[in-house]
Amino acid sequence: MKNLPALLFLCVLILTSCKTDTKTSTIEKAPFDYTSYLLSHNDSVPTLEIEFDQPDSLFFEELNKKILPNGCETFKDFNLKIDSLTIGARLNQPCGIPMFCGVRMNVQILINQENRIFIDSENLEDFSNIELKTNEIIRDNTNLYSYKNKTGIMIIRDKKANKKLSKVVLNAFVSSYTRYMDSLSVNNYSKHLEELNLKELDNLKKERILVLDYWNYPEPSLPKLKY
Repeated sequence: MKNLPALLFLCVLILTSCKTDTKTSTIEKAPFDYTSYLLSHNDSVPTLEIEFDQPDSLFFEELNKKILPNGCETFKDFNLKIDSLTIGARLNQPCGIPMFCGVRMNVQILINQENRIFIDSENLEDFSNIELKTNEIIRDNTNLYSYKNKTGIMIIRDKKANKKLSKVVLNAFVSSYTRYMDSLSVNNYSKHLEELNLKELDNLKKERILVLDYWNYPEPSLPKLKY
C-alpha cells in the first residue's frame, strides 16, 4: 500500500499522455491552396487585406497609404487577399509619365450604374455568358488578351453599381484560369494541379499569370499664377 500514491500518479500520467496523443492525431493539416500559389506574387511583395467591395475611391485611398506612403512610383506589386483567395495585383501610378500606347496592358471590365457588365466593350447581358468570355480570354494564345505571359484585368465600376458584381467577374476569371492551368498541368506533367510539387507549379506559372491591375492617375495640379 505504500506504493499506492506512486501508482496513482503513474496512472494519471499515462491517461493524460493518451488524451494528448488523441487530440494531436485528430488535427488535420489544411489542404495546400495551389490556386492562390499560382495566382500570387512571391513573398517579396506585401500581402494586403483591403475590402474588395468598397467604393473605388476608398480602396485607392487605403491602397496608397499602405504601399505608396511617400508619393508616386511607376508601379508597385502586391498580393491582395480576398476572402480565402490571394491574388497578385499591381498598382500603376505614373505621376506624370504618359500612358503606354499601342500595347494592350489589360482587359477592361466595366460595370455601369444599371449593373450591366462589359468585358472589352462586349455587353454580357446574361451572367451565364461571363464565364464563356473569361474562358476565351484566358485560353487565348494569340496575345490578343495578354502581354507576353501576363493577362491583366482592370475592373472599373460606376459609383451606383452593385459592388458585389466585382467578385462575380473576378471569380469567373479565377475559375477559367484554374481550369486552363489544370489542362496545362495534364499536358505537361500528366498530373492535375493538386498533384504537382512546388517546382512544377513554379514552372507552370511561367506560362500564364493573371494579375489585378489598378491604374490611379492623380488629378493634375493647377499651375501657379505669376504676378
